Amino acid sequence: MASPQLPRERPYLPVHDNVALSGVVERLRQGEEVLAVFDTSALRRNATDYATWLSARLAIGELQRLLLPGCDERCQSRFHEPDAFVVLADLALDPAPARPVSWWEDWNAAMERRHQAKPIWFAGAPAMGDTPEDQRLPAGSELLRVTSTDPYWVHYDHVSRETLFQVASGPLEGERLIAVTFGHSALLPGFAGALIVPDHPPVRDPAVADRLLAAGWAGVRRGLPCEE
Repeated sequence: MASPQLPRERPYLPVHDNVALSGVVERLRQGEEVLAVFDTSALRRNATDYATWLSARLAIGELQRLLLPGCDERCQSRFHEPDAFVVLADLALDPAPARPVSWWEDWNAAMERRHQAKPIWFAGAPAMGDTPEDQRLPAGSELLRVTSTDPYWVHYDHVSRETLFQVASGPLEGERLIAVTFGHSALLPGFAGALIVPDHPPVRDPAVADRLLAAGWAGVRRGLPCEE
């Protein structure tokens, strides 16, 4: 089976609404104390530190909903491909350990063998100045979403949420990439996932990446001292 490729001109119809990232986020917006719902071990932690960490983590998880632009006149004549994504800022990559058999419950054996056959990268954090070039996914790289490792998304208040992508353009074309977008992950991997966004013309404006990076790093600085 040939590797999937994105057509040269393929836009995306993003979803723009006020739906919360998760039930926990919605309840936080309503003023509820939900630390123990998000993480049952929270009661054994310093409540102030954990609240600071959770606030920063949820802020990073909401970056796309809050900061990504909607369609404009550039989108009028374009078909929007729902599985087309683009990287807004350079990401640091780490080798990902092999995932176990039956990684996804809705994953057939042939597809699992295909994606287990090659190494998979993990989008660990936004790239820094000293990130080696061979461990860097450059901004503008186009990705094709393959699937989520958590198909039953209603549960991701309690488990990590990862997405598997295939790189469709750039120096790592054809490689496979995992990004964490929400869940019990460290702040930096979650921030990396926030920089992989649905691809359509407005998100490629440089100001969009600048806003996401500024807001994301602010969240990291606030929450990183509380990381375990």
